[in-house]
Order: sequence, then C-alpha cells, then structure tokens
Amino acid sequence: MADISAVQVKEQYLVDENTQERRTRDMAFCVQTARELGVVAIPCSSFYDPEDAKLGENMVRFAFCKSESDIREASKRIAANKPSL
Repeated sequence: MADISAVQVKEQYLVDENTQERRTRDMAFCVQTARELGVVAIPCSSFYDPEDAKLGENMVRFAFCKSESDIREASKRIAANKPSL
C-alpha cells in the first residue's frame, strides 16, 4: 500500500476521456502511472462502496507477484519520474 496524498495527479487524468465522469484521485493516479511509466497499481477506492470511495482515494496498492527484475524495473521508472507525478 502506498499513500499518494502528497503526489500531484495531472488534471487530464481526473476525468475519464470516454465517459467524462470524474475519477477518484487514486484511480487517476493509477491511469497516469500506467500510461506514463508503464507501472500498474490498484486504486483502493475500488474496494469501497461507491458512496464511501473517497475514504480510499489517497491509497494505492502495488502487487509484488512479479519477478524481482520486474519489481526493480518498476522502482526505477517511478524513481526516475517522481517530479512529473
């Protein structure tokens, strides 16, 4: 689990381009990191009922069921792009 409350999420990712619906911060963060860094995380708000989704919007989950080399590569991508996140 990672707290993303201090991470700036780009405005372009806060709205779903297909539905025009506003995303939660954690969902927008996950879309941003997937598209820009090729690193996928799971938005924690998806584990809440829709009316309580805001409770999880500052947390994301990273799965470590990958090879050590994949985890190291993801860590490098995140570290190298911290200023743009």
